[in-house]
Amino acid sequence: MNDENDPEELKLALSDPSLTRPVLSLSNRILYTCLDFVLPVFKLIFRVKERWFGRPKSIQPWTIKEYEREGKKKLHSLGAMYYNFSQDEGLHMRRCREAYEAIRLVPRILRNVSEVDVSCRLFGSKENTLDIPVVVAPTALHSIACQNGEIATAQSTKSTGVGYCYNFFLSSSPLPRLLESTKSINGPKMWFHVYLFRQKEQVLRAIKLAEVSGAFSAVILTCDHPHNRVALRTMEPFQKLWYWLNMRLGDPLFPNRGLVNAKVVSFGESIITELQEADVPEEVGTIDPSLDWSVVKWIKNNTKLPVVVKGVLSVKDAVLACENGADGIVVSNHGSRQCSFAPTAIEVLPSIAKALNGRKCDIWIDSGVRSGADVLRAICLGATGVLIGRPALYALAYDGREGLERMLKNLKIDIQSDMQSLGYTSLSDLGEHVVYANS
Repeated sequence: MNDENDPEELKLALSDPSLTRPVLSLSNRILYTCLDFVLPVFKLIFRVKERWFGRPKSIQPWTIKEYEREGKKKLHSLGAMYYNFSQDEGLHMRRCREAYEAIRLVPRILRNVSEVDVSCRLFGSKENTLDIPVVVAPTALHSIACQNGEIATAQSTKSTGVGYCYNFFLSSSPLPRLLESTKSINGPKMWFHVYLFRQKEQVLRAIKLAEVSGAFSAVILTCDHPHNRVALRTMEPFQKLWYWLNMRLGDPLFPNRGLVNAKVVSFGESIITELQEADVPEEVGTIDPSLDWSVVKWIKNNTKLPVVVKGVLSVKDAVLACENGADGIVVSNHGSRQCSFAPTAIEVLPSIAKALNGRKCDIWIDSGVRSGADVLRAICLGATGVLIGRPALYALAYDGREGLERMLKNLKIDIQSDMQSLGYTSLSDLGEHVVYANS
């Protein structure tokens, strides 16, 4: 029997360059030679075009950071300012990124990662599962990013198996239209977000609307909002002519107000009010700094849906949230918009996770997540999953619903690939043992 790996035969193979060349016919050799002279000219043309007009749309962004960069280019500068606003000129946002990047994870090898499950079960329910441990955060006014606003966001997240937290009071898309536009799409139920306004009867009515719709699996309460400084600092875009030129004057500013028996103001009325500097009494939307933990217990006692408390940075507050009936918390510094002196969410996550160990309480985190690796960093330190805010808005700005769908699909691929690089097949296998001790 001939040995194909005979040493002499192997030496001959190494000395024969023809083995590493393609076999070409005469006609192909002539064609390729001609093209070798022509193609550099086309390469030069494409480089000049890309230099002056940007890269072709067929070359899509892939990562969250790429979508952020390209999406900002398509936003008006004032719209980008509203989305990107943070205290102290972005100081805290930079700290968030530095905190994530400082966390290193240790890969394992040869561990059979042919099948990886990155799905996430919410509140222990098999019926409420996400394809990846990601929820789009309750950001406001998605119509600045794209014409279909929150409707595009809801459609994108449902079709990709990702969660979406719908901001009821500050949405530019009315709830009835959003429900109608997503009813034929199979996907996870949404979360329903409310602010703890002084007008408690409107807040409760909004939650009851969520229950009746059957489209929501949880109520999320923003609790780190005791003042209006962010609104005072970010209202400039809505007082500029460019914003109103993009809207129809008869359209509602915050349409869901009408669903809670408050007056719906049109864009046109809003402009006139602003020009007249009129003092309009608020029927709904007044921040109440006097609220305490009893409001969480009150909402828990008045809804059948799981309740999630958002804005936790203290171990004591995490424990109090559970003691007052919360089914979950979001460890969050409000996207760095509220204050700059606080620790980052990822820094306090390990101590909060340890304090809640053994309690039936989901732990979510937002503020600063920009990659699949960041998602896994958070889970290793005790999180159930993450919320992403600005990245979704920039993906919408880049290419509407399709842009956000692509970004979320790419994020799933990144999470799966990073899991395989780490050597684990289930999110439940992750923990602090994966974190490099010196990071």
